Amino acid sequence: NGSITVEPSQVAGRVETVNGSIRIGESATVRVAETVNGSITVDSNARTGSLETVNGSVRLGETVAVDGDIET
Repeated sequence: NGSITVEPSQVAGRVETVNGSIRIGESATVRVAETVNGSITVDSNARTGSLETVNGSVRLGETVAVDGDIET
């Protein structure tokens, strides 16, 4: 439970939360992001693998690279 922020330019493997949001900062890299009842926001120039949310939304900034599936 709770929100997760991956700070700008950080690298993270897998980030997961229930009832919280995930924010991936500018130029950050995340392999997988998953949330239930929350949103995923990816800032500009970030790189991600799969993005998955149940009962939520996904928002992508400019020039985001997604190397995987986006599921809502």
